[in-house]
Amino acid sequence: MTQAPDARFVVYPKRQGWGLEAVPRELGSFTNRRDLPEAWAGLDGPDLARVTGVDDALFAHAKRFLVVATSRAAIDALAEQALRDA
Repeated sequence: MTQAPDARFVVYPKRQGWGLEAVPRELGSFTNRRDLPEAWAGLDGPDLARVTGVDDALFAHAKRFLVVATSRAAIDALAEQALRDA
């Protein structure tokens, strides 16, 4: 198993684009090392794009552990914001 003690988020391809998911504090935990920004919680489509300034943003889970975008560039921009603003 690969260890990444400083990882906060993981970026990965999804069927509908790209995902950014929070890394749990420990295996099996539902507590994240870092949550996504509170302002994103539960937003999707135009509302999420407006709040983030990322046009390709699609969906942010209400529990603040997952955000999805259509392009890699968009998910990278969301990751940068999440690291800065969360």
